[in-house]
Amino acid sequence: MLGVVPSHNEVTTRRQAVRKVLDGRDIFSATRAAEFATHSAEDCRRAAHNTAQVARHIRARIRLAVGAQQSLADVVADISLDLITADHGWRDIFAGLRARRDRHDDVTSADTVEQYLRYLEHRETALLSLYRNKSKQH
Repeated sequence: MLGVVPSHNEVTTRRQAVRKVLDGRDIFSATRAAEFATHSAEDCRRAAHNTAQVARHIRARIRLAVGAQQSLADVVADISLDLITADHGWRDIFAGLRARRDRHDDVTSADTVEQYLRYLEHRETALLSLYRNKSKQH
């Protein structure tokens, strides 16, 4: 309901449910790393750069929202799904949050964005490692 702020127990229950769903989704999988290992060093560097750009964009949107006292759910709704990787079902997760757009569910949005940013950090680190290894080989 609009205007109803969830209780502490409701927030705690939501947070636990979200964390259970997102558990392990911050890992850049060995399967994805193996796929990128077949790419050129330049492709790995470019993918790492793009990953870092997406993370910076999301963080900048959050900073702007905080300054404007905007709901984090609104920020999530404004992030283009084209920027969200399909790895680990992230794009579907963000699409689901956008569809709900529950302004009083900023805890779910915050936990999701935090976990996604952690995933992006791990992805960037792995891609840069692949890039460095491939660059040494040439």
